[in-house]
Amino acid sequence: MSKLPSHVKISEDALMQQLGDEVMILNLASEHYYKLDEVGGRLLQLFSEHSSVQKVFDIMMHEYEVPADLLREDMILLIEQLLKAKLISVN
Repeated sequence: MSKLPSHVKISEDALMQQLGDEVMILNLASEHYYKLDEVGGRLLQLFSEHSSVQKVFDIMMHEYEVPADLLREDMILLIEQLLKAKLISVN
């Protein structure tokens, strides 16, 4: 994936739980657990509230002092990992 998709949808098979600064995700279909740090957990929370990746990007730019290119690259990497784990779908 070389650019951000326009929309992200959390899978119905993804069960999320906040544990301190981390978010644990269980893929109910595969029964695999995944752990996200604070920033990854915040991204996933925002994806569950807003399907628009651009809106999530804008919120993250406002909340974190990070260069836009770095945020974009990190979001692409996380989206790719979540897709591989079948925790999200994109379009």
